[in-house]
Amino acid sequence: MIKGQLNKAIKSTKAFHEYQETKTKMSRNKKEKKKLIKKWEESGLLDGIENMTTSSMAEMMESEAMQLLRDKWDKEENQNKDE
Repeated sequence: MIKGQLNKAIKSTKAFHEYQETKTKMSRNKKEKKKLIKKWEESGLLDGIENMTTSSMAEMMESEAMQLLRDKWDKEENQNKDE
């Protein structure tokens, strides 16, 4: 009986910690999305876009910007190797 209660308590504790971790990740993601939206709103590129799409567009623009930087760095690295 005590072993069963102990196992139940351990499982509920584990579930609680998993819930807390998920909640923390979701909160962090919301904060990151707000930062991206603010960043791209300031550029004017999100003007006229509705709320539901704003977040997706900001994430897409950030991803595209990062890809452009990676391409630039790769190109520069290849040029340095050729010299």
